[in-house]
Amino acid sequence: MPCGDGGADTSVAIPGLGERPALSVNMPNPHTVVLLNDVDELEKARLTEEPTYDPIPSEGTNLELVVASATSRDLAGYYSAKEGGCLDGKGDLQAPLPMRVLERGVGETLACGTGTCAAALAVLLSRGHREGEVKLRSPGGTLTVRIEKGACIFDGPCHSGRRILAHRRRRIQRRIAAGTAR
Repeated sequence: MPCGDGGADTSVAIPGLGERPALSVNMPNPHTVVLLNDVDELEKARLTEEPTYDPIPSEGTNLELVVASATSRDLAGYYSAKEGGCLDGKGDLQAPLPMRVLERGVGETLACGTGTCAAALAVLLSRGHREGEVKLRSPGGTLTVRIEKGACIFDGPCHSGRRILAHRRRRIQRRIAAGTAR
């Protein structure tokens, strides 16, 4: 898959990057995961433009791009520049693998739980493992994903959009009452 085609079952032409091997993963919704070599590739991807898939997924697919082959040393500058670094008590970088998500019908999103699980599975498979733990960071935050016994368990902060949705619901209800809703 990354850095070669072992395990890849599809290819994706990503605007800004070109064609890349990818792995299809169902969580149970469809995901296509592309493992990248470095952060530069991740940042060059133009997810405002539609990627093309070969073969074309019959039900559509979400796309996850993950920097899977970078080392903590490679990511030190990236995290230092982005957020002041991710250093542990000994001064060692404990860097999660950076990723981006493109959700079908929506566009690029800050995060996706099932997409993060799909990305973690693809990273593990690329390293010859079916189980294990992977730390990933999307623009929405960092999640630690553990895959064991066929289950995907993730842990990380949760941010609710409840207030935003409640405000939007009240605004729509007012429009309906006023007869101006579309």
